[in-house]
Amino acid sequence: YRAERALEVVQATGKPVTAFEAPPDALPENKYDFTCVALSSPRATLYRRIDARVEEMVRDGVLHESASMLLAGLEPGSTPASRAIGYRQTMDFLARRAERRRDETKTDGDKTDDAFFCSHEKFLAYVEETQRATRAFAKRQFTWFRGEKEGRYFWLDVSLAETHESLTKTVLDLFELGPPPRDLFSVDEDSVETDDAGQTKTPETRGWDAEAFNRLASVHDSSRGATDHETAQELKRYAPRQTVFVDPAASRRTRREVDALAEKISGLKKQ
Repeated sequence: YRAERALEVVQATGKPVTAFEAPPDALPENKYDFTCVALSSPRATLYRRIDARVEEMVRDGVLHESASMLLAGLEPGSTPASRAIGYRQTMDFLARRAERRRDETKTDGDKTDDAFFCSHEKFLAYVEETQRATRAFAKRQFTWFRGEKEGRYFWLDVSLAETHESLTKTVLDLFELGPPPRDLFSVDEDSVETDDAGQTKTPETRGWDAEAFNRLASVHDSSRGATDHETAQELKRYAPRQTVFVDPAASRRTRREVDALAEKISGLKKQ
């Protein structure tokens, strides 16, 4: 994409992209005070939600959207959209089903059911492949955010919030007041500060009242989404559990959609 964009700029202006880059000393100073919040949750819980979301996505439209891309002449992985997680796996799956149909029609022998009717096992293999790719992407996101400069993100564990409303209030407090000094989360006596009168500084003196600070401290994720040894062992044993397609009727209904789309893509459907 970057190469294509650079070529477009040259063709339109006659100048390379670098000619439009401002020198470092010409960049304006940052006028804004950014507060960035990163939300985390127990990894196994997050993975379960990802798996359920993938099933809902398959049930609710990604099959038809991916088929439309194939019918428009796009190949899996040929464009940014067709490389997106979910679309790439679905396009590959539908393309394989369509190719299987085309190959079967070329043979003179008996036709096999596998070519014309998607089995539950093959359908679940596709769903689990998409779930696996999405979980891996979520893991990479955690790694990327933890690799950012220390203190750039304030991490909150959403599973520790009493309600969605209290979590929302905490995020709004962070935006309005800014993150409190991190030494307030330490119980180390050497980190405690005092004012001119020798009194210990409390959250109230930093713009945070006790209630808001305690609400923040209760969901603060000091691990920044990292997994401990116990969680790592749990993830090694992790296996997806179906929540939508465990229902035979839901699986059968969606597999019939797969069959119809594969027939259309293969060019066998009579208009």
